Amino acid sequence: MNNIEQIGVWRSIVGFDVKLLRLNMFVDATFIVDSYDNTDKIVKTDYITLTTEEYQQWNSDDSYIVNLVAEKLGYVIKPPEPVAEPVAEPVAEQPV
Repeated sequence: MNNIEQIGVWRSIVGFDVKLLRLNMFVDATFIVDSYDNTDKIVKTDYITLTTEEYQQWNSDDSYIVNLVAEKLGYVIKPPEPVAEPVAEPVAEQPV
């Protein structure tokens, strides 16, 4: 096998999925995280295990998990783009 110099390959990650892989009740949980590029191809897969303290803070708020995973992976979640609502045309009054 030939030795080569390692090079960096950069791809933009535009989304990720979080799936529960293992749950150890009252102790911890492990998630598998698939990160996607703008063509919906998986760029990388990570395994994230919550500490007991993190697990206990989870409660039933799944957004806690999404935000915690993003933080652990160094992702910044952008708020959704505001959708401009159409402006209604003024209706001309009909003569009576």
